[in-house]
Amino acid sequence: MRAPMLYKKANARIPGRMRLLVLWTLLTIISAGIVWCLSAPAASGHHDTATPPLSGGFIQFTCDALKELSGDDWHLVLRDMKALRMNTVILQYLAMAKNAGKDPPLFLFEELGTADPTPIILEQANKLNLNVYLGLLCPPGDSNAQPGFWKPDNLATFAAANRSFAKQIGEKYRGFKGWYVPLENWLGKYPQPGSEEFPESWRKFYADVTAACKSVRPLPVAISPCLPDPGYSNPNAEEAATVYEAMLRKTNLDIVMLQDSVGAKPKTWSPEGAAAYLPPLKKVCSACGIQLWSNVESFETVGSNRVPCSFSRFDQQLSATSGVERRVTFDFFHYMNGKVRLKSWSPEYLRKIQELHDQYRDKFIK
Repeated sequence: MRAPMLYKKANARIPGRMRLLVLWTLLTIISAGIVWCLSAPAASGHHDTATPPLSGGFIQFTCDALKELSGDDWHLVLRDMKALRMNTVILQYLAMAKNAGKDPPLFLFEELGTADPTPIILEQANKLNLNVYLGLLCPPGDSNAQPGFWKPDNLATFAAANRSFAKQIGEKYRGFKGWYVPLENWLGKYPQPGSEEFPESWRKFYADVTAACKSVRPLPVAISPCLPDPGYSNPNAEEAATVYEAMLRKTNLDIVMLQDSVGAKPKTWSPEGAAAYLPPLKKVCSACGIQLWSNVESFETVGSNRVPCSFSRFDQQLSATSGVERRVTFDFFHYMNGKVRLKSWSPEYLRKIQELHDQYRDKFIK
């Protein structure tokens, strides 16, 4: 009985106005807690509409895009990305290498004799608070993907060409937020030590190019390896991670965006099969101080052509990825943008790209 008596005595000493003030304060605190609980984001699940799965996308400068699109068109593309709550734009490459980079490259717009869209993209992206990563040199042709092409001499030549090109980019452009190295090598087995393609040669390539980029502009440097064709190598996820541990250590890279290869190699890789490579690679990246992102392909291969994929397959890809810092797609402009069209796109192509755009928007944004 003493506790209630003590409460009554203590309560009697508090003036009426003071009691009302204390009660009002307690009710305010409780109300704030309830509002916070109701508005807090879900703790699990990849498809919480508060945080859409894609945070950005690639843009590939093809001949048609460079020749046909105006500054207003690029502004519409960027505004579309912003409307889908993306914040990162990756311009895949700004020039094509020739002869492993031995021949000095021209910027793509110079080679095609068109206006340079990059300053417009950077200016509009800055207004929209979008982060733009600028890509270096595209590897030379199909030879890039052939086993044996990237011998130490070719890698060293290509590294030197990219170092020089990074300086040109730094002199030419302002306002970009990161670098992208578009040598998209296989995530897979490589020959044993002493052979010409041992990971140490790749490690040195990445370290040299990363150092050159950061000396020009100290910004994040990203790469995007792909899963291999079975004819080249088909390691399990743990074996692939071991190879990349040797490749990534002491490179000072910041981001690895693993391509899921579901669009490029549909007979080989399913969304679930590709996603199995993420957990062991995540451990390697974390140990090397590197962020792991997922590069989700938004196209399908039909014969020799690439067209926008169905939303159902794309949704499977997004659902399969886990344990990554961010997800981006390749490439947003050609397979997912809902605002700008190229003359070469057929009615069926237009239907597919609009469907993928709208169904993604309707599920994750609205």
